[in-house]
Amino acid sequence: MVHLISARHTFSTFVFRYQENGGLPVNYDLVVNHKVDVPVKEEVTGPSMKREPRMECLDPNEWKKQDHYMVLGIEEKRGQVCTPEDIRNAYRARVLVYHPDKIAQRAGEGKGKRQKDDAIFKCIQKAFEILNDPDRKEAFDHVDPTFDNSIPEEKLPSGACFYATYGPVFERNLKFSKKPSGLKLGDASSPRADVEAFYQFWFDFDSTRRFDYLDEDDCETGDNRADKRWQEKKNKAARAKRKTEDNTRLRMLAEQAYKADPRIKAFKEADKLAKQSKKTQQASNTGAKTNSATSTQAARAAEETEKKRLAEEEAKAKEEALKAAKAAREAEANALRKERKAFKSLFAEHSYFVPTVGIDAAAKLRMMEEEAALVEQVCQKLDKLSLGQCREEIAGLADDRANFARITNVLRDRLGVALKENVAASVSVVAAPAPPAASSLATTETVEEDWSVHDMDLLINGAKKFPGGTRNRWETITEWFNRQAEVPRDMDALLRKSNSLKSSTATPGAAPIEADPMASLVSAAKRDPRINQNEPTLAISSTDAHIPWNGEETLALQAAIKSVPAEDPQRWDAIASLVPSRTKKECMLRAKELATLLKKKSVTSE
Repeated sequence: MVHLISARHTFSTFVFRYQENGGLPVNYDLVVNHKVDVPVKEEVTGPSMKREPRMECLDPNEWKKQDHYMVLGIEEKRGQVCTPEDIRNAYRARVLVYHPDKIAQRAGEGKGKRQKDDAIFKCIQKAFEILNDPDRKEAFDHVDPTFDNSIPEEKLPSGACFYATYGPVFERNLKFSKKPSGLKLGDASSPRADVEAFYQFWFDFDSTRRFDYLDEDDCETGDNRADKRWQEKKNKAARAKRKTEDNTRLRMLAEQAYKADPRIKAFKEADKLAKQSKKTQQASNTGAKTNSATSTQAARAAEETEKKRLAEEEAKAKEEALKAAKAAREAEANALRKERKAFKSLFAEHSYFVPTVGIDAAAKLRMMEEEAALVEQVCQKLDKLSLGQCREEIAGLADDRANFARITNVLRDRLGVALKENVAASVSVVAAPAPPAASSLATTETVEEDWSVHDMDLLINGAKKFPGGTRNRWETITEWFNRQAEVPRDMDALLRKSNSLKSSTATPGAAPIEADPMASLVSAAKRDPRINQNEPTLAISSTDAHIPWNGEETLALQAAIKSVPAEDPQRWDAIASLVPSRTKKECMLRAKELATLLKKKSVTSE
């Protein structure tokens, strides 16, 4: 049984090769008279299984110039119509016909024939390699050698149909559009809106066509990176040139079709006739209205004159209203200035109502400075009416200096701060027998001995920089002073020192404090040569609150300064993050204060 099956298999194989090769074997009668049924091959509907003469001229070195669809035998299916399954089936069919292992067994073939078959199979391999890769297949489809890039002549031949000539050209180029469109050239009955939309689409045509398949140099074959960059640069230039030429071709196609389209000509002629008809109608209407033109023009002129007069009156009324509002504001501001001046003069004339009996000069000066600060704050806070009422109330108490406590509490009440319950007690303490003159002088010198020449110059320059009338003047001067001074000071210390300097420069018999304690200082030289105006300072807003540093914050700042290197560009941001309760500006200011104190301490020790 096994021998019988083997014999049948051998005979069937023999018959198949006999039919395939088309030759006659020696035992031809055995083949004819044998009763074994040879299976009949089903009809192949796919690619051809026969050798084709056009495949004989393929050269694997010229693979870029070949039609890969033709090489695989599926030239009737191109572009998106050709599926990956079609490509694989075509490749398998070609392999059965042209594979070297299949054709090497044939008799009568010389060495040259086998070399030719090897070259054909290399072309088949290359075609399958390109078409089986979606990206490379798309690149080949965009430069398909069978694609017709031609466009019709500018002048159509006699008797040629415009729609039949240009329609197929637009259809085959539409596949390169980036935006899908269902617009077609149409025919003579197409609406005007569709025709204009069609040409607008082609005038704004955005092509996806690419030409990288035609690159002359393969960047992967470069010897080094410089060669690869040079090859890529040449390839990009060639692609851009081909892309420009293709866009010019499509633009020329749209322009030629637009000029030759009979529908566009008809539309333009219709527009021209409509325009002429409109002009004729306008001319007839103008002639009909000639008789009434004079009266109409006169009425229009009168109307324009009336409108102009009303507009001038309205503009004049607005201008007068603005002037009146401005005058009212200026009058109110002047009245407020006068009231402030009168309020300050009341205190200046009565030496700020400080008791004169039993009080030494230093205590009296301190009380006057405190009272001057209260007066300045009240003037800045209250309006004209409230300031006038406060002045009248204080004027009623001005006859007796024993009312100093009541006057002080009146000012504090207007400012909304806590009243001083122990003002009278403090006055009585101050009224005790004064120490000897030598002791008083020593005390005064002790209070003022820590003011250096640099700090006094800073105070003078601060008074010049922020003159009277500046909002929150002394708060601003204090902040500006503390950013540059050797020792930070509060606003009361600056006020006391400014009054002290004013008293030392005043003429004999003048009042201790005028309406503006720094008036004489501001009127001094514009710039003190002892102050370095170019010294860099840290910018800080005048509204920033000055909160004293405690010991824990100072230690945290010192540790942060040591831990963050000076080369770090974000150094102060990192330092501020290590001191959560302080901002970046506050850390910088405190670091400068500590550096100044250390420098002063080192100089003193030396």
